[in-house]
Amino acid sequence: MKHSAQKGRAFARGLLLLVLAALALRLVPAALYYNAYDLESYNIPWAITAHENWLAMYEATLGLYPLDYPPLLPMLFGLFGGAMQLSQEVGGTIAANGMLAMVLIKLWPILFDVGTAALLYEIGHRQGMRRPGLAGWLWAVNPAAIYNCAFWGQTDCVLLFFVLAVFWALHCKNGLAASLCFALGCLSKLQMAYFAPFLLLGLALCCAGSALRRLGALAAGAALGLAGWLPFMVGGGEGLALPLRIYLGGAGRYDEVMSNAANLYAFGSALNHAPTGTLMRGAVPFATVNAVFWAGIALGLAVYAVWLWRARAAAPALCEAALLYYFTVFFFTQRMRERYLLPALVLAALCALCTRRRGYALLAGGLAATTLFNQFLVLHYVHGAPLSFRQALGQNLRLGAVANLALWCAAAALVLWPAVRRTWQAVRVRRAAGG
Repeated sequence: MKHSAQKGRAFARGLLLLVLAALALRLVPAALYYNAYDLESYNIPWAITAHENWLAMYEATLGLYPLDYPPLLPMLFGLFGGAMQLSQEVGGTIAANGMLAMVLIKLWPILFDVGTAALLYEIGHRQGMRRPGLAGWLWAVNPAAIYNCAFWGQTDCVLLFFVLAVFWALHCKNGLAASLCFALGCLSKLQMAYFAPFLLLGLALCCAGSALRRLGALAAGAALGLAGWLPFMVGGGEGLALPLRIYLGGAGRYDEVMSNAANLYAFGSALNHAPTGTLMRGAVPFATVNAVFWAGIALGLAVYAVWLWRARAAAPALCEAALLYYFTVFFFTQRMRERYLLPALVLAALCALCTRRRGYALLAGGLAATTLFNQFLVLHYVHGAPLSFRQALGQNLRLGAVANLALWCAAAALVLWPAVRRTWQAVRVRRAAGG
């Protein structure tokens, strides 16, 4: 009993130290690095609008800064909207009170990113790792995440927290927690929807409890998602058309082959920001190429579902399959942006903890490097980079794409080779037993 209490106190002290260190590493650059890009044109106006009339924030932002996010983050931003509005009125501009505005608008992504470090710390202890706190500390100093939330002020780190929470809950066979975290993720970022097939597979084939209980978990998640949208559906008068407009409208608004993403299309000479209707070699639209890749991904998901159903012990774990799936989506499909590979990074970290394979830890390190590089290329470009740097953007994106292609091959080998070998061995054992 005494030994258990001592371990609990040591865990709490370590977690507190981790949280304080991670916060310091993020709050200092958040205050000192002023970034107007995206924040002054979108996030800060959204925060002020949500503060003034949160029920009508979607209608009130249809002008210069249309709100195309699900409601959770704008509502959280709105908690500080009054302070941002006051600082703007006193100083005349946001920039005149930059430190306060930057800390407040970056605070929620920072808190969620610190939450990711804390959750990895907890998972390391739950998994009984030899160095249980190492994963949490590595995330605390993760430059790709720090750059995203503390320098840029983007909200991808909110998505990363929920992706990690969903797949850890699925690993623990807790369907209800996975479903609720998935719903919160969908209320935060549109990209969470990419992982819907894995939630359904996890609930159907991997989670504990009766079929009725698993259906109840799915229904609870759906109810939470609906409850998050309901005030705005009623208050704005759009009804169900509002979430459909937000979730489906991005395809029309961001109709680009790619936007500064270090993926397959970076090898094209003029595909950055090109419309998906652009013809490849003058014959086939890139939208058709995209549809072919998505058909292949759908086929791969179907094969994995059968594999998981027929040979669950041999098939890749859900987090492993999700890592390869999402990396494939980023590298081969269109409408990707410079930050969209980050979920693969947190999945690689989770795979390293759940499988205890060093290869996944090395993969996470590689992804941290390429995602940091890709983000830096864009933010430095818009912040007055030298002409030579601007002119080399396409070449630098191609270098990043080469690195990401190598990492994708490594991820495919890490996920598929051991699983194929286990499956083949199981088949041989069954044949020998039958013979």
